[in-house]
Amino acid sequence: MLQDFSTHKAARLSASQVEQLLQDRSDAARSSTAAGVAAEYASGRLRPEERRIAEEILSILARDLTEQVRSALSNQLQHCPYLPAAIALPLAQDIETVSLPMLRFSDALTEEMLVDLAHTACDTKLTAIAGRAGLQGAVAGIVAERGAEDAVIVLLRNQTAEIRENSLLGITERFPDHDAVHAAMIDRPRLPASVLHHLVSSVSDHLRERLVENHNLPPKIADSILRQSRERAMIESVSRAGDDGSHIQLIESLSSENRLSPTLLLRALCSGELTFFDHCMACMTNLPMESVRDTLYRGGAASHRTLYGQLGLPEDLFPAFHAGLTVAAEVVNDADAAWNGDTTRQVVARIAEHYDRVSPEGLDEMLSRLGGVLGHGQDTVARQMG
Repeated sequence: MLQDFSTHKAARLSASQVEQLLQDRSDAARSSTAAGVAAEYASGRLRPEERRIAEEILSILARDLTEQVRSALSNQLQHCPYLPAAIALPLAQDIETVSLPMLRFSDALTEEMLVDLAHTACDTKLTAIAGRAGLQGAVAGIVAERGAEDAVIVLLRNQTAEIRENSLLGITERFPDHDAVHAAMIDRPRLPASVLHHLVSSVSDHLRERLVENHNLPPKIADSILRQSRERAMIESVSRAGDDGSHIQLIESLSSENRLSPTLLLRALCSGELTFFDHCMACMTNLPMESVRDTLYRGGAASHRTLYGQLGLPEDLFPAFHAGLTVAAEVVNDADAAWNGDTTRQVVARIAEHYDRVSPEGLDEMLSRLGGVLGHGQDTVARQMG
């Protein structure tokens, strides 16, 4: 093949280059000649027959035992738009000094090839892949799942990369306390609502301000999301602590700071943290615990409304509390019943029946919507209970 190329009358590649490959087998000579052949091939000046012959030569050189030769090829061919995958792939699978230009720039690598490469790539290679123009969602997902911080930051800063919602959420979970990752994500031009919601509740204060500004997020909504996140963490903490009595001190502290918010109380009720909820009710009404529990779980709508009136809570939320208490009473009064995830979903579904803009998608979604109701009293959507 090399002899054919050196004697091809129409060849634009220097015959001396090919002769050098034939006669001088030193690493330096082969690297120099390989770079020359690759550069001429990538220039686009070769005629079809010349290109065919050059491709056969490049295919051989791509498997040369000398790293310097393969690296010379990779650097010369990384931007070649018509490079065959049969030449690009071995270079992309090579050691870092050879593969990085191909992984970063070569259009010869298909999405399927990149998926396979990303599954086994080291962090340096993943970083190269992360910076590719027009990176496909499937490939970006693997970088998001496997990449170290540097690779993920490059991915997030790649404005042409398709990064799917589940990949973005996965990154927030993998790097919960990494400001550099959060900053790169915040600087993306568009983010799904679920990702914005997560970032508002997890990033540092200065990054939260940047998030609100970059994504035109109304400050009131950001404050609401942050409050919901803190209240969720508080109820989760209460759940882990069990009935060790620590919740009583917490409730007294929250009450003194005027932080027993309607959404916190509703979250406790809907989550089945009834001991915490009951003590909140007793603290806010100054009624004996037994009297409170009797009203909550043995009284009907009229009793609930009377107690609710003593709490000073927004009228718009009474249907939600009553619906939650109805389900809670069924559990409390059934010795064989226990609160679980299905119970919470049942509560959410029943509450959603009373509000036009609240869908039974989950507790957090429901509480966020109900928080919106509280913030816009003139737009109340609570319907009259039958």
